[in-house]
Amino acid sequence: MKNSFIALIVLGVLIAITFVAIGGLEGNNGNSESGLNDKKTFNEKLELAKSSNKKVLVSVYTDWCGWCKKMDRETYKNESVISEIENNFVFIKLNAESNDELTYQGEKYTKAQFAAAFGIKGYPATLFLNSNGEPITVVPGYIDSEMFPKILKFISGEIYLKKTFEKYLEEGN
Repeated sequence: MKNSFIALIVLGVLIAITFVAIGGLEGNNGNSESGLNDKKTFNEKLELAKSSNKKVLVSVYTDWCGWCKKMDRETYKNESVISEIENNFVFIKLNAESNDELTYQGEKYTKAQFAAAFGIKGYPATLFLNSNGEPITVVPGYIDSEMFPKILKFISGEIYLKKTFEKYLEEGN
């Protein structure tokens, strides 16, 4: 009986550690502490981008993606990242495996179809749209909190219209 009790305690501790390690306490689309999430729908956020003349940042993730959770925990919690996003973008989290529907440019898509329509096959991915919802670019993969502000400034300042990202970085930005 004593051994069974100890085994249950050990099992409980292991489950709790696993839960925290995979980001279970934050939720799969995290960022509640950063203020980047709110309750607006995808379409409401596209309308907000248009009315506020802000670009759109779509953080594309899946529930099982460890790098997505790392980006939520680290990159999207970084103060300079949060500030840059809040000042210059409308932020949208999009689960690339969801069958929830959205409307984009007059067409209905599931969120999974929407991600696929932009060629997104790996996660995380960051999709940038202009204020009218037209695509700017997709940045595949995990982006750390040191590089992400540079990418955000490159997009928000419309530097991408004038030079390549490599040239932008070479110039010390």
